[in-house]
Amino acid sequence: MPWLRWITAALLVAGQGCAVPEAARYSFAAVKHATLGEYYLDARRYRDGLARFSAEVQANPADHRARYYLGRFQLAEGQTAEALPQFREAVRLAPDKADYHFWRGVAEGANGLAAEERGSYRRALELEPDHARARIYLGHNLFDAQAYPQALEQYERGLQLSPHNPQALYNRALALNHLGRTPEEFAAWRLYLADYPTGAHARQAIRHLNTRGAFDYRLYMIGRRTISLPRIAFEPFSAELTAEDRESLAYLGSIVNRLPGWTLQVVVYQKGNGPLAEARAKRIKAFLLNQARPSRPRIQVSWFDVPQTITVGARQFTEDTSIQFFTTRP
Repeated sequence: MPWLRWITAALLVAGQGCAVPEAARYSFAAVKHATLGEYYLDARRYRDGLARFSAEVQANPADHRARYYLGRFQLAEGQTAEALPQFREAVRLAPDKADYHFWRGVAEGANGLAAEERGSYRRALELEPDHARARIYLGHNLFDAQAYPQALEQYERGLQLSPHNPQALYNRALALNHLGRTPEEFAAWRLYLADYPTGAHARQAIRHLNTRGAFDYRLYMIGRRTISLPRIAFEPFSAELTAEDRESLAYLGSIVNRLPGWTLQVVVYQKGNGPLAEARAKRIKAFLLNQARPSRPRIQVSWFDVPQTITVGARQFTEDTSIQFFTTRP
């Protein structure tokens, strides 16, 4: 490996013509393990890493870095029972490494040792208070224990360190849900959706909002897929699309364009203002047709000057300004 040869040369150049000092050999081992371990992790070459660091640990059982990386690769390969002793030994050999305590906690959690897991995260945070993953995983541990106020505190602190962490954003909203803090919960779901508007967790976040009558995000059945979109808001009092509207409609159009034989139905509701509803419906159609490449999808529009009635489960809500998207086949 050329990069490994470069490290070797850089570390040993000062020792040419003489014995390599013990400190240099130790430094080389440290750099080699860290570089090789991170390389295999980044490349998802878990089996290669497992084989390499199994041999390293066998050759030098007192090398805490080799133990640590062996545990990482065992976890990645689902060998949770085997990984835990490696992290425990790494912690024993180098108790000042916050990452070692964090990953010991992960392994303890994977082995059902919730109390020990919590202690490992707390020790990691004693050593490194800004360890974002330890903070967030401690939140997960407390959430699973139904200690929702304490979990919420950890998520809030974790998000100060890692503002876009999806797990912390999502679970913060769930913790607020369990605590009955509805206005804050709604704000938390919206913050999650602002960063992660698609996918299974986004759909669940939208259901949390919709079941309580909040429809700034909606779910639509397009073809055989359920997709999520933020509300198409338009500029006030007009049929002019906002930048956010155009982004959402471009995403919708990219899906519709791959559905030959289907027709997209666009239905616009605007209470008391039929002409505005008509103008908005036609504006949406024009935008989607202009975006369509290479095919020209079939789009039908309708408009009404009444509110839309939205049924969610057993409940019904009305929205004075609303847009419905769905697809039909002949």
